[in-house]
Amino acid sequence: ATVVPNPGSSAPAPTGKQFLGTAFNLTVVGTGPFNISFAYPSAFADKGAKIYKLDTSVTPNVWVEVPSVVNADGSISADVTEGGIYTLIGNT
Repeated sequence: ATVVPNPGSSAPAPTGKQFLGTAFNLTVVGTGPFNISFAYPSAFADKGAKIYKLDTSVTPNVWVEVPSVVNADGSISADVTEGGIYTLIGNT
């Protein structure tokens, strides 16, 4: 995975939401699902942060929420089957 320095340049966050943490461009090889996870400090939990994937199949591109779970170890994770740009987005 490579870091995406400005995820908002690909598409704005959904209305009333903001980017939290780092965005990654994930390349997958083989069949999934693959587990991705992000640190989930209380400040992110307070903003209801969820994992989103950039949907490039539509114009303009949009961020789509990915089903995810908050883990006891202070992370949030999701099982994904395809590569793409993933990030955390939460309430403003």
